[in-house]
Amino acid sequence: MPRGSISDADAALIDALDSAGRQVSRFQLERWRNHGLLPPPNVLHEQFGGTTVAPHPEWVFNAALELADSSGRGSPWQWGGVWLFEAEFPLSESCLQECATWLIENIQGRIRAHWNAAAATCDASNEDPEDERMAITEQVVDRILGDRRLRPVVQSARDAILAESPNVRRTELRDLLRRSLTYRVIDVVWPGGLTHTEARVAISGREEPDPSLIPLLPSAIARCAATLTTVEAHVALTLQDAFESAGGPTIRGLRIMRAVSAVLEARVILGSGNPTSPLKASYLEDMLDDARIFNEMAEEGVHVDQMDVFDILENQSSPTLHP
Repeated sequence: MPRGSISDADAALIDALDSAGRQVSRFQLERWRNHGLLPPPNVLHEQFGGTTVAPHPEWVFNAALELADSSGRGSPWQWGGVWLFEAEFPLSESCLQECATWLIENIQGRIRAHWNAAAATCDASNEDPEDERMAITEQVVDRILGDRRLRPVVQSARDAILAESPNVRRTELRDLLRRSLTYRVIDVVWPGGLTHTEARVAISGREEPDPSLIPLLPSAIARCAATLTTVEAHVALTLQDAFESAGGPTIRGLRIMRAVSAVLEARVILGSGNPTSPLKASYLEDMLDDARIFNEMAEEGVHVDQMDVFDILENQSSPTLHP
């Protein structure tokens, strides 16, 4: 195929998109491929040295349709990847990592912008550096609570607190939320700078939470996103969906963010404890085994809350009855 010409497969794809009311050029297709949003063409090598491009499978047309609807002038290309992943289309691994990192940076970058704005108004002439930091943080928390675009951050912090303290009163919840957000902000501005105690406060709002609590901090989420693998994302979401089908709590949010959070938790709890170290194949297989168990429970009408009881009864025989 001469350089600069269009393959029959791409021509057919463009025609199909045009019939569906979407105007897409071959240059746009190439840009999407360069970003990893669409797969490279399947080049077939013919018997006598020639090459041809195999027709694109149906899902490539559907993915291109989704991209045409989600992209526009001035729109970041990563939005296309986020919505493709939401619709369960495959992405290249580098694309998945870039889209997850971009989405998280949109959130954490906004928090840092609030910090810079608050710091610019702070008169530090008579303040201790630590007092100054906490004073700025208090202002940033106020800004976050009033920022509609950061509502998911507030909700995530509230959910984590309620997971640790489900019966907390509303007034106490408000105080715990402010304390949690205070240290989450510090972790975003100075990644990795929290003490062990501060990290626990960032998650639970309390200095003495459940000893089994494992802090999954914003900085760790960002590090995990940059090294996320497609296999980990698929397995983690498979397990998450199976757990929900057996009656487990529903996890809200975009699939790509759910994947990052679930993989981070698995890396910290099951793996090496390092947010950047991908899970070994054996751990991924164990997670898939757990998913199969939850799916079987769902099919049999067994709720996840009954799991411990069934595990106990499974290994015990009934006592002999005496008259």
